Amino acid sequence: MIPTFFVLVDGTDVSANFVSRLVELRMTDASGRESDCVTILLDNKDRELVAPRRGALMYAAIGWNGSHDVDGEYIVESSVIEGGGEQPFTLSVEGKSADLRETIKQHRTEDHQKTTVGALVNKLAQRNSLTPAVGQDLASVELDYLGQSEESDMHLLSRLARRLGAVAAVKDRRLLFTRKGSGQGATGTSLGSATVVLTDIIYLRCAVKDRPRFGKVQTTYMDRGTGLEKLYTKEFGDGGPDFFIRHPFSTKDEAERAAGARARELETEGNTLTLTLHGRGDIAAEMKLNVVGICPNADGQWSVERVEQVLDQSGWRTEVECTRDKADKDAGGDESIE
Repeated sequence: MIPTFFVLVDGTDVSANFVSRLVELRMTDASGRESDCVTILLDNKDRELVAPRRGALMYAAIGWNGSHDVDGEYIVESSVIEGGGEQPFTLSVEGKSADLRETIKQHRTEDHQKTTVGALVNKLAQRNSLTPAVGQDLASVELDYLGQSEESDMHLLSRLARRLGAVAAVKDRRLLFTRKGSGQGATGTSLGSATVVLTDIIYLRCAVKDRPRFGKVQTTYMDRGTGLEKLYTKEFGDGGPDFFIRHPFSTKDEAERAAGARARELETEGNTLTLTLHGRGDIAAEMKLNVVGICPNADGQWSVERVEQVLDQSGWRTEVECTRDKADKDAGGDESIE
């Protein structure tokens, strides 16, 4: 199979112009607040390439034998021409996801009171011309008060997502708010899963840490009955120092959810899997990845955090970063496998 790529800039196919010049094409698909992006590095030794205008709409795709196995639309944010002396001239073009509208990055000041996660996401999606996609288990979560002071809508949702153990992202023109590691996509349906076996792998690194750094999560909330601030503690693991969430919460329920989400995050901290695979277009951020037949510590189900699709002179490879789902976490000692 032959790896191929396809690039449009403002509707014009420039792929043929790039074939002999391509040094590297890198497309990044990330979970959470981090924006999907693309970087194209081109040989410009004759200094004849003209950088695309900032704000241009760019479509990029990578695949086998002319197919578009993985693709995306981006807005050109910057172009850099560099070189001189013994260093050949190059042109680097960077773009960010076309879904991330300027309005959602605009700073606002607003109080959100007596609402739910579903209602809040719907409201923010509407004013940013996006379609809301909220996980069913999160939509009805009540929010007593959530302040927004000179803060963008995206930052606000990311902060709320961290508190609830969720992910806030903009994908396929949808405002996504789902449980972290749920495997739910922009349409609100399951992303499904992909499987990796030994022959798919160019490189693997698996780090397994069974004992979390912390043994408790503590935070405070306002007791409505007494008007006093109270301490809430969530215990987990086998001892260790306390992790304290400095932000006080309005209710005990909010404190419980935030402490529980942080405890789950800390319990699986350090359980990571990094893979470099022969080009795979079926793996995306937030989906489940099943590793089969590698070794006891690596085998099992993982949650995909980040995917980079890279095309260069050596071919097409897919670089994947994963974390272990607590429910599927295998037993074993602290070790790293490469």
